[in-house]
Amino acid sequence: MNVYMKRLFGVVISISMAFVLVACGNKATQETVEVETSKINDSDSQDEEASSVYTITLNPDGIGEVAYKEGMDAQFTADDDYFQSCEIEVDEPATYTFSARTNEEGWSFVKWTKDGEEYAAEPTVIHDIEDSADFKAVFEYFDGNVVYDYGTSDIYSKEDMDSAIDVIMDEFNTWEGYELHSIRYANDDFNTDTNLRWLNELDGEHNFTECIEFFSDYRTPLEGNEVVSANCIYKDWTWCLAREDGEQWVLVSYGYE
Repeated sequence: MNVYMKRLFGVVISISMAFVLVACGNKATQETVEVETSKINDSDSQDEEASSVYTITLNPDGIGEVAYKEGMDAQFTADDDYFQSCEIEVDEPATYTFSARTNEEGWSFVKWTKDGEEYAAEPTVIHDIEDSADFKAVFEYFDGNVVYDYGTSDIYSKEDMDSAIDVIMDEFNTWEGYELHSIRYANDDFNTDTNLRWLNELDGEHNFTECIEFFSDYRTPLEGNEVVSANCIYKDWTWCLAREDGEQWVLVSYGYE
């Protein structure tokens, strides 16, 4: 090989080595950037998880108060602090007990809602906090006038319904401390052979040929009792009555279906 060819071969080798070094350097740099980026993303994710806070707001809808305690066995007393509104912040899942009350005359507790949806019908409720949410304790005012709604019927007259309501009131008036807010006729669809058989089986003494159903809303006693919470409104309580060929109505069943 002559001197010229040797020099040319050396130049080619040098250029090739340079390309290899540049390529290797770029690859190493790229891998380093990817590793560093991965570390940054992991760090951001951990920081985001560490900074997660669940926020729970409690507010009354109407005239009333709300309160909270951590745990599922919390007991509330008249001496506890109640608020017009309050906020709970936790950085991990937890269990809290919420309570609602009102001492304003004419007002009663109706229900809790969560983010606008019905959540619970009792004033004290246990909630597992796993996300942020907006709770409202709904209160309702009663002016003392019972609402009677006879609806529309092709079977029964107002006199038929009034005679059934009289029987219902005879029972309701034995409930000490309760307050009736409304009573309304269900509909004609209740008067079926299936419901007649059911009521005859429950009664066992008559041969009913007609049946009727009403719904009512009422307030529980202001001090509560061993069965119900204090000063709460129970809605859509059912009353099922039956009779034989136009005779006296008999109250056969009542409660929640």
